[in-house]
Amino acid sequence: MGRPRTKLREFVDPSDLLVRHSGNSAPRQYSIENAPGILEDFDSQYVNISGFFGVHEPSTFAAAPLLLAQLRFAVKLMSGFPALNASAQLDAMREAIAKAEGLLP
Repeated sequence: MGRPRTKLREFVDPSDLLVRHSGNSAPRQYSIENAPGILEDFDSQYVNISGFFGVHEPSTFAAAPLLLAQLRFAVKLMSGFPALNASAQLDAMREAIAKAEGLLP
C-alpha cells in the first residue's frame, strides 16, 4: 500500500505551499503548489512542481522558503558572536544559503 495522503492545514497566505499526493497508484508521486488565493507578485511567488520524490519528502521542498529565511536569521544572530562567526558550522550555513540562492552549484 502507498503512503497516506498528506494532511493539509488551513492557509491564510496563498504563497504558502501545499503538498498533495497525486492520487494515482504511485505512492511517491506528489505535487507542490501554491495555496488557493491571489498572489501579490505572481511571477516571483508562483510554484507548481510535480513528480516522483524518491527518498526526499516533498514536505521538505515545500518548507524550503521558510527554512531558508530561518537559516538567514540564525546566521545573522550567530555572526554577532566572535567565537561563532569564524566557526566551520557558520561557514557551512553561509554556504547552504549561497547554494539556495543559486550562487553555488
